[in-house]
Amino acid sequence: MKLTKKQLKEISKVEKKVSDVCDNNHIVDELTGITYPVKTTQVTLNDNGVIVNKETGKPHFEELLKNSLRKPNQLEITLSFGYDSPSLKNQIKQQGFTVDKKIIKKSEYIKNQILFLDSIGILKQKQTYKAFERLNDFLSQHIADSYCDETKTAIRVK
Repeated sequence: MKLTKKQLKEISKVEKKVSDVCDNNHIVDELTGITYPVKTTQVTLNDNGVIVNKETGKPHFEELLKNSLRKPNQLEITLSFGYDSPSLKNQIKQQGFTVDKKIIKKSEYIKNQILFLDSIGILKQKQTYKAFERLNDFLSQHIADSYCDETKTAIRVK
């Protein structure tokens, strides 16, 4: 594919900006014209294969690791409501979450009632599915809320 003159001019403009940043160690904001210094950190791998700062010797991504280990930003909860499925308490526990005992008991009771109503034909298949979906949404939201700080709110995404 052959480049046009217009494309070559755009490429040369970008290359010039890149060379300015690389050579001068600064970035110029195009909107305001303010020059900002570029902060670079030299890193290396230590004997254990961890990326460390050359100057301090501390792990380079230590803050990111601390923040990611505190509480996850996204939770994935999978629950099964079939006749042969394990109890909700066991399913939630296997996934590493904890829920209040009262909520688990009530959810188990509701699960059994929905299954019973479905088995005797009071609920249609679509109604049964919607009831389990609402129960799943309730439990998922409760678990997500328990993992959020007071300043954050949990948002459920399907």
